[in-house]
Amino acid sequence: MSDANGDNKIPVECIKCHQHFSIPMPALEVSNNLRSSSLHASHNQLYYCNNARCHQPYTIIMGQYQVAFGAAPVNEEAVNFMEGSKIVKPKLEIVGGLQ
Repeated sequence: MSDANGDNKIPVECIKCHQHFSIPMPALEVSNNLRSSSLHASHNQLYYCNNARCHQPYTIIMGQYQVAFGAAPVNEEAVNFMEGSKIVKPKLEIVGGLQ
C-alpha cells in the first residue's frame, strides 16, 4: 500500500479495461472513548480510471481490515460516568409546618 515515494496508495485494477493505477489512502481516525470505538475514513470524492477511454468511477471501501479488542483500566470518575454514583443522596424537602 506504499509506493516508491513512501506515499500511502491503494492499488486498483479497473474492472472494465484492466488498467492498473492507484488512489490515495484516506486519513484514518481512531476514536476510543467510554461508550464507543470506531475507525473512520473520510473520502468525499470519486476517483476515476486513468484510461481516458474508460474513466470508470471508483470510491474507497474498507475491507478485510484487522481489528483487535483489548481492555483498558478506568478510574473512579469513569465508573461514576458509566454506572452512576453509589452514594445515596437524600431528597431535600421542607420539613415541618412552614406556611
